[in-house]
Amino acid sequence: MVKAEHETKLSFKVSGTLNAVSVELGDKVKRGQLIASIDPTDYTIQTDQARSQKEGSEANVQSAEANVKSAESQLINSRSTFDRVEKLYENNSVAISEYQQAKAGLASAKSQHDAAKAQLASAKTQVTTSGKQVQAAGNQASYTRLTAPMNGIITSVMVESNEGVGAGSPIAVLSSEGNPEIEVGVPEAVSYTHLRAHETKANL
Repeated sequence: MVKAEHETKLSFKVSGTLNAVSVELGDKVKRGQLIASIDPTDYTIQTDQARSQKEGSEANVQSAEANVKSAESQLINSRSTFDRVEKLYENNSVAISEYQQAKAGLASAKSQHDAAKAQLASAKTQVTTSGKQVQAAGNQASYTRLTAPMNGIITSVMVESNEGVGAGSPIAVLSSEGNPEIEVGVPEAVSYTHLRAHETKANL
């Protein structure tokens, strides 16, 4: 029996409905050639949604950056006011209520600035996360196209168009063309007789 040196069962990494089977039994294919494809609609929608979320996250970063700048400006003004009032208070030129008000204003400005920076950090993290989601969704969409990993011959096709297939389910079998392996079945009696003859000749 002649058997191919390399035999590969081809399958998708994702599940879905086959919209095309591009090979038939006996077809010679080249590496990278399309074998079959799954309807990519759902995966394309997921990719578009992920991109939309990433764009929203990037917009949030811009907004958060503007808030940080505004909070920084407010903090600078509050600190300047407090420094001025504090000196006047030390010289008994302003009432304690005005001093306490300036102190409270500075504390509030610091708190708002810290909150703005935390929101910016969170927005940047979301951009990173959404970017990975876009990449993952794009990978899923690309997995809807099954291509040949090597040159060879299609020795089996297990599916037809419009069938639902699961991730990892065999679609076709691809066998290499070169260096076939030959398996020969030898009866046990023949093998034994040949072995005994070989041993007798060796003893002579």
